[in-house]
Amino acid sequence: MKKKKEGTKFDLLALAEYEKTAKISYVQVSDGSEIRILRSFAKPETKNPYTLVLVAGWSSLVLGWDTVLLESQDIFNIVYIETREKGSSKVSKKAIFDLERFALDIKEVVEDLELDQSAIVMLTTSFSSMLVAYLLKNKLINPFLSVFIGPIEKVPIPQAIKIMLAIFPKWLYPIVKKVGTWWVTHKAEDEEHGAKHARSLREADPIKWKKATKTLAQKNFRDVYEDIDNEVLVVDESEDKIHDTEITQDIVKSIKNCEYLDLKTNKNTHSKPIVDTILEYLNM
Repeated sequence: MKKKKEGTKFDLLALAEYEKTAKISYVQVSDGSEIRILRSFAKPETKNPYTLVLVAGWSSLVLGWDTVLLESQDIFNIVYIETREKGSSKVSKKAIFDLERFALDIKEVVEDLELDQSAIVMLTTSFSSMLVAYLLKNKLINPFLSVFIGPIEKVPIPQAIKIMLAIFPKWLYPIVKKVGTWWVTHKAEDEEHGAKHARSLREADPIKWKKATKTLAQKNFRDVYEDIDNEVLVVDESEDKIHDTEITQDIVKSIKNCEYLDLKTNKNTHSKPIVDTILEYLNM
């Protein structure tokens, strides 16, 4: 009975309302791969001058950001970018999965769409915060504001998953997904949070994950947060067990033009409170 109930919950969480109205397309990047984006435009009478560029974190789906996107779509023009480890990307045969390539995808999407960078608010979380930090450090993009939710310094793949991806044959990948699903559901702050993360793992592309893990999993990218001159707002989730608040607070010390705010929970950073926080920061 319990398994049936959880399965029903996953099914109910399956669709993101934002996907029903946003324009979905692909942007080809310089290595020949194609990155999926979702885009929407606010009505002239309600929009502000800024474009919200939301880059989903590692394995994160539109579903996890649905509330934020719906709350924002009447206020901002929105570009939602899905990183290349996700099942939605169309990667070239010789595709690279190192930090620079992940970051360049974001840069090239922004440039392809000819966005006014002086009016961009970058909204990132966990892994994607690390990517945007790399771009800022190397002065490859120049947004008006970057918001880092729960920034990290390592790719958030549990050790057990790293080992399984390295040694297991393809036919055992479903077991890897089950282990990952168990891990996130037990770490999550509540059932809904766990269900969303679990669905992300269920829809993950193990082949892409394996390539990315081989390149990224053993490295610490703490230095990408140093020498950033742009304005950054770091938002903590101190009560979320999946993110390490000590790492977030330590990263804050490395960023010069940085403000820190603790919204406590993942639910707050993925719903109306984060939208209100950004608007308040923009004095709107």
